[in-house]
Amino acid sequence: MSKCALRLVLTFIITTSILFSSLVLAKGAELTEEPAAASESFTDAAEEVSDAPEPTTLPVSKADHPVLTVNAVSNYFGRVKSEYNEFTREVTVTYMLKSSKRLLCAQWALSYESSVLHFDPEKNPTDKVCPLMKKNAVITSEEEEDGTGCISFNAANLHMFDYSNGEAVFAKIVFDVKDLTPQDSENTKVDMCVSELCVSEPDPSNGNALSDKEIFLVTHGYVVEDKKVESVRITKYATLTKSNFNENDYIPASPDQAVVTSPAATAATAVTEPAVTEPAKKEKPKKAENGALLQTGKWYVALLILLVLLACSTVLFVMRKRDIYND
Repeated sequence: MSKCALRLVLTFIITTSILFSSLVLAKGAELTEEPAAASESFTDAAEEVSDAPEPTTLPVSKADHPVLTVNAVSNYFGRVKSEYNEFTREVTVTYMLKSSKRLLCAQWALSYESSVLHFDPEKNPTDKVCPLMKKNAVITSEEEEDGTGCISFNAANLHMFDYSNGEAVFAKIVFDVKDLTPQDSENTKVDMCVSELCVSEPDPSNGNALSDKEIFLVTHGYVVEDKKVESVRITKYATLTKSNFNENDYIPASPDQAVVTSPAATAATAVTEPAVTEPAKKEKPKKAENGALLQTGKWYVALLILLVLLACSTVLFVMRKRDIYND
């Protein structure tokens, strides 16, 4: 290649490098304007937060003590206790039973304070009180003016009631709770007295109870304890509606503290306060748009261009100097 051609090529390289540098700087200026989009996205997020559901409120007990305490006791099923706040409207007591032998007959009476609890026959039909004995049971109830109430139950069937497959409801009573105030402190008792409870085995020929296999677990209100009863595997216990009183939920009574914000409302409030949000992380540099070959803001790009210019200039200088000496 002749010297003139080489000079022309080197000159072209230098000119191209300078133009390329200008193009890279121009692209860098365009990309520095992109952070404005972040403010637009923040505005969109604020609009989304404004569409969040309105905070809801839940009642909070104004009492620092259980407004209602229910003790369920029984001569056969043991006892259980639960504590409630003034917003309680229903309390359910349930007696569960499992027996390795079938139940021939059952008789019990349940007493309670009608000044605190109320028995509604419509809420307590026979098939709800005892699903296994529903067609063979009779329920009666009465509430006296002195504030006492009593529920009586009788059931019997020669084909017996099968409690051997697993724990089943022996009796389930739903009580309505009289209106309560934070100043109340009711301590009431529900007492089930089982007077008769007899089990037996079925006759293989007709399924009727065998009289010589009858075992009284309870008779005349007395819980029998003998070798015959020990041969019957029994599981029994009582339950009450779960306590809803929690002393940690107590808020002193005042007009401004009658309600508490629900957890959902608290979460919504936290979202609407930008001050508590974490600072946004810096985004990685974006690639130049419109098909740019190199990314801007990189030190090695400038160094590469500088080296190309330096090499070309050095070669031109050496060639020019030789021409001068040769002349």
